[in-house]
Amino acid sequence: MLKKISVLAASAALLLTASAQASEPADLSVDDLLAKYADARGGRQAWQDLNAVRIEGKALIGPQMEAPFTVHFEKPEMVHFEMSIQGNKMVQAFDGTTGWMIVPGMGSGAAREMSAAELSNVRQQADLEGPLIDYEAKGNQVALVGLETLDDGTEAYHLTVKTESGDGMDVW
Repeated sequence: MLKKISVLAASAALLLTASAQASEPADLSVDDLLAKYADARGGRQAWQDLNAVRIEGKALIGPQMEAPFTVHFEKPEMVHFEMSIQGNKMVQAFDGTTGWMIVPGMGSGAAREMSAAELSNVRQQADLEGPLIDYEAKGNQVALVGLETLDDGTEAYHLTVKTESGDGMDVW
């Protein structure tokens, strides 16, 4: 879910960047586009200066169930996620090295260590700035696929991101 939040934020900024650049030539480099993306999100320096973020909300689960959640991100690469589902609290925590979770609906309400795959996923989620800001310093590779028209008719830049761990994602 956190990956979706990060990708949604990146998507919104890329859409704004695409809209603002519609009159400019389509031969933007990845670095040019990501500089404009960082500016649209408040500037690269502002993201570098930011040390922690807390997000509170409600997730819709099924047609009529809401689950309140809280996510706390802190540099470097720390995240704490809590969600309440029908009175049961799900918790995920990652300190930059180790992670643990409590998932009551999966048998036990006891904390357990995260698997290697879960750690890889949560490490990406714990990146407060996201995969695009200072992507090279993080060991990520970003490629510009091109300007595409989305289903709603909006033009947006399509990027592919390969993280240092080898995971890939598409961002519009």
